[in-house]
Amino acid sequence: MTGGAIVDGLFEPVSFSLGAILAGILGALGTHLWRRYRNRMVLISWQARHQPVAVETDHATFGKVEVLYNGRPTHNVTFTTIALKNESNKDLEDVVLDFFFRDGTTIFMAAGNVRGSGNPLVFTKEFSDNIDLALAMKEDDPQRPAYITALQRERHFNVPVWNREGNVTVELLVQPPRGVSPVILVSTDHVGVKMQYSAPKPLAFGEHQVRAAMFGLAAAVLLVILLAQVLRQPLILSLGAVTLGAMTTLIGALLIKLGRQVMRVLG
Repeated sequence: MTGGAIVDGLFEPVSFSLGAILAGILGALGTHLWRRYRNRMVLISWQARHQPVAVETDHATFGKVEVLYNGRPTHNVTFTTIALKNESNKDLEDVVLDFFFRDGTTIFMAAGNVRGSGNPLVFTKEFSDNIDLALAMKEDDPQRPAYITALQRERHFNVPVWNREGNVTVELLVQPPRGVSPVILVSTDHVGVKMQYSAPKPLAFGEHQVRAAMFGLAAAVLLVILLAQVLRQPLILSLGAVTLGAMTTLIGALLIKLGRQVMRVLG
């Protein structure tokens, strides 16, 4: 077979209907997404970032650095930020978020908010009652030190309204043990809600980069096949293929955003 025949063969109409293939793919994808939308558990993803603020040190050459928090000596201070997102298509009410340190880290201060709301999050009633109980204990009560230590290693917030795809941020000022990076545990006992740690991922146009590239590549392949059936000009088709290849990530990100909007309307 000559080179010209091979090139011509690339543009021969295929023996099957491209429309039927596209309809089948879209139908299967739509069925899968609808089933997943109807049956999946509400997912809350979260990430934690720890930023050291000050560290006590004693150096033979540079001298001694001391750290104080509200006038009290401390060996180091770290600022911890926890970002949580309601990944589902359901609005939630009265979600209790539990934050724990099991590595000896002490919490100095904690605050939280829902993005878009001017009201800060408040502690749960049970946790507030425990704080009041600790403050009411006498100084010589033998149970007081252990009780206060336990309270200093956890916080419990109530989120009154958490809309679909809404974001919650909790910020903690903490003191981890010397030489240890703090490790926080996040949980909830809300019915039908699953917490999942999400490692930081590279983003492209506000979407997960790898996922956007995959969606964009699949869309670009389908578009090239469609162009091959419509156009008979190799040069135009080649330019189109190159252009689509360079825009796969953008196309994928736009498709993900469109799909999210469709799911939101269905919800």
